Amino acid sequence: MPVIMFAIFFIKAIMGLLYLAIGIPAVVQTNAYVEHRLWYGGPLSTGTEASLKEGDSFQCYESPSRHCVITMSIENTLPGPVYVAYELNNFYQNYYSYSTSRSYDQTHGVNQTVKQLTSYCGKNNYITTTLPNSTTTVVYEPCGLVAHSFFNDSITLLNNDVEMDESNIAWDSDVDFLYQNPGNWNDTRDQVNEYEFLYETYGDSKYAQGFYDKNYLNEHFIVWMRAAAFNKFKKPYGILHDGIEVPEGQDRVLLQFNVSDDFNVNQFNGSKAISIRTAQALGAGGSQIGFAWLQVGLGAFALLCAFALALQLCICPHDIRERALHHRIDYRRESFSDIQMPETHNAAE
Repeated sequence: MPVIMFAIFFIKAIMGLLYLAIGIPAVVQTNAYVEHRLWYGGPLSTGTEASLKEGDSFQCYESPSRHCVITMSIENTLPGPVYVAYELNNFYQNYYSYSTSRSYDQTHGVNQTVKQLTSYCGKNNYITTTLPNSTTTVVYEPCGLVAHSFFNDSITLLNNDVEMDESNIAWDSDVDFLYQNPGNWNDTRDQVNEYEFLYETYGDSKYAQGFYDKNYLNEHFIVWMRAAAFNKFKKPYGILHDGIEVPEGQDRVLLQFNVSDDFNVNQFNGSKAISIRTAQALGAGGSQIGFAWLQVGLGAFALLCAFALALQLCICPHDIRERALHHRIDYRRESFSDIQMPETHNAAE
């Protein structure tokens, strides 16, 4: 039994040290990130979270088209890559009826019947539509709520000395395997009397040309189709590979974006924002990986202490009666009756 206890004691000690050795650097690394966020639509753009930093601003216009000019004040040099993302609040992509309203076969390029699309996307969830000024019914490509609530605000960086790359923002597995265009896309995309494609659905947005060229392989579409786990989430939009450099002698650099204000957040009482952030090997801030390792490590040490106490009880039992008998010590009250106590004298004497 002591051998087993010693083995468990040793294993727990190694596990605790290992988890702490990984967890502490992981927490330090994930907390070293920098994030700059600016809400430009919805209640949070005017609420307590909208407290703008010095130099930050946003101004939205109605003409010639709805758009917002967003200015972010960057006080310190941010080494690349710096990630540009949009953020939504109070948008529940994790609702089961919403997240499952899609056809994976359809977005994989497999032709589907209306009956099949209805079973996947749900009845009346963008299955078919009628062409304007016609009785011809066409099939939505793709069907479902997710594809037809696409975040269609386009983000353009106005700084000439900084370049934003909008490629490689989606998961490689999604781009390579999950999404494929139907048939020969160059020919299929002109079958407008049979289908309504994404470039038609979002024909009034700046994504129309991108959808016409790539359809399902548009990475902004792929990013949107991967449902978020919470009602407040970020999704990547672009990458500043060279980072943002604040020249010596300047106290800040102003980063400006032109955003088309097309995505309506008022219909679900939500808010939208642009954020720029750095990231480490284990992700950006808020990553719980490091804290999880720390918790497991501390838990291992707690078990280690428990096993140490158990081991001590096995080897050195704390039974007072047995120890007294072992040392032939009599702790009974009568055994002290013959002991002469020293006389005490009154302080007054």
